[in-house]
Amino acid sequence: MPAPLPALPDLLFADAARPLLVVHALSAIVLLGSSLHLAVLGALLLLRGRCPAKLVRVHVRVSSIAFATTFALGLVMYPAFRVLVRGVVLDREAPWASNAFDFKEALVLVAVPVVAALFVGA
Repeated sequence: MPAPLPALPDLLFADAARPLLVVHALSAIVLLGSSLHLAVLGALLLLRGRCPAKLVRVHVRVSSIAFATTFALGLVMYPAFRVLVRGVVLDREAPWASNAFDFKEALVLVAVPVVAALFVGA
């Protein structure tokens, strides 16, 4: 039988964690779609020498805004996630999921300068 859980602290935005998670997920979907469109434009059209610059700028801006929104929402939700989900469930029952989350967060930090450079260059 697992040990009883300690009393959970009051966390900022803990009550809004679920709606924020939905908005975070929707923003991530927009980011994924726009990033894939940008990659396809780069791979197919740039190699052929004809690339609509206006369309590339639109996808770069949408990707940058979606990245910033997803990143900011993740930062807002992280304390509640860290205590209520990761600390209570993942670290106890699925440590591999905690490690996968840490790896994903490291990849996001690598993407920050790339997204910033794309936004400034567009």
